[in-house]
Amino acid sequence: MEPPSECVVQLRVNKADNVPKVETVSDPYVLLRIPGLEPQRTRTIQDCSNPEWGETFFFECSYADEKLQAIVEIEVWDEDTTTDNMIGKTTLDLTLFDSDSWSDIALPIAVVDKYRKKLE
Repeated sequence: MEPPSECVVQLRVNKADNVPKVETVSDPYVLLRIPGLEPQRTRTIQDCSNPEWGETFFFECSYADEKLQAIVEIEVWDEDTTTDNMIGKTTLDLTLFDSDSWSDIALPIAVVDKYRKKLE
């Protein structure tokens, strides 16, 4: 039997805890990237250090795509009127999970150095 040629990766961004303040407040959003596919992002939550998004994302891909990697890059950003600032990031290796079931996980974010002392 031939494997399917198409796949769908479904990711849900629930929340973040203790997002460091950038300048006076943080207006966080999450950017999701799977190399070789179009990035997707959550909505921005204004002035919040414990945002709750509860948003689900679908990445459609092809098993034949040689550029496709099984790594999801997850970045937390602060939206600003001039330039957005990356607050922190992490990665998720999709090969560690069963493709036919949900896994509910919490990931630590590596905070960018310039915001690290704001957490201490």
